[in-house]
Amino acid sequence: MPPRATSRNSFDTLPLFVIQLSPLAVVITAAALQAAVYYVAPAGNDSNPGTLAQPFKTLNKAGTVAQPGDTVWLRGGVYTGQRYEIHCEGTAHAPITFAAYPGETPVFDATGVSMEETQSAVFLGETHNCIFDGLHVRNSAGRGLSYYETTNLIIRNCTIYNVGYRGLGGSGIHIWMISNHVYNTCLMNEHGTHGSEGWPSALATTVFWSDGRRSSNVVIRAHYIHDNWGEGIGALTCDNVVIEDNISANNYSVLLYLDSTRNARVARNYLYVTTNRYNRSDNGKRPNGIAVANEASGNLSPQNIIIANNIIAGTEKGVSYWQATTNPSSNNRYADIKRRHRAGAAQRYVVLLCGAPGRVLQQRIVTEAQQLTLRARHKAERVAHQLLHAPRQRNNLC
Repeated sequence: MPPRATSRNSFDTLPLFVIQLSPLAVVITAAALQAAVYYVAPAGNDSNPGTLAQPFKTLNKAGTVAQPGDTVWLRGGVYTGQRYEIHCEGTAHAPITFAAYPGETPVFDATGVSMEETQSAVFLGETHNCIFDGLHVRNSAGRGLSYYETTNLIIRNCTIYNVGYRGLGGSGIHIWMISNHVYNTCLMNEHGTHGSEGWPSALATTVFWSDGRRSSNVVIRAHYIHDNWGEGIGALTCDNVVIEDNISANNYSVLLYLDSTRNARVARNYLYVTTNRYNRSDNGKRPNGIAVANEASGNLSPQNIIIANNIIAGTEKGVSYWQATTNPSSNNRYADIKRRHRAGAAQRYVVLLCGAPGRVLQQRIVTEAQQLTLRARHKAERVAHQLLHAPRQRNNLC
């Protein structure tokens, strides 16, 4: 596994509750003194009091008893036999935390669980002011870990794999997804069986299904998203989103996809393809690096998007733009999209770097060869990897 990219704060103007926690440390500390601690374990029982000696058995039960400021420790082991749903609410000053017990790995395994394509192995429904840390979710015939119409949510250090549809994502406002690992998802499209359309993304935002609002104020940072049969990262109908310091590799069609999204910053991501396994089944082409789009279902045009300081290697195109000709809406257009890179889309191996807003300082073409060769591919990957993980050198260039 490649080393994780180092996360850095940017876009700090977003009014996210996580940013507000630091000045309230005294309040949080005082609340923590009164907060309860609960435990969940595969061998537990939901009739238990939820103590370390007598833990609950399910997330569902813990979610019904946890109050603002409480912590729920998830003991290691495999949780099987059902879908898990949580509906709970903390406060901005006292979020509820669900976390892996130190040194242990809680695995939520949906093997054999009957599930529709829109259902999830772990579902956070209208769950507000909560933190989920260190969960593993696997073997779902539907989705992996999903949130629905949620506000003020952190999902971090989770691993989602072997999933039929979307691995991680949902609809919400003030959402932080940080340092998660998603792979082998979107299996409904394995080997490109859906042809030219119809597959999900491995990680994606969505609209509010109840009223059509966009998800907004979302941070997608420091993920490792690889070997999925859908787009790697998808900001779909989203407003105010930061996508930075992620690694997206060997995903189907597009490594990072912005559809009908506004007010976005895409920066310092490492996007690469090293295999023909995920070539499009309808045209044989490799996945693109970053694509901005307005699909047939889009009702708002992509606008105010900055794409800067990313590294792209081995893709069909570096940064591309696409709109559906079948969409008759007057919003089927683009506005204020700023690409802080200099590289031709036809050049297959390009390391894209940028400088300060408004001026481009450096580009580095690894090779201009139009035909894929193993030697060129390895060179592109090596240079891109070195630049990504040598911040001092990269800063000199940018």
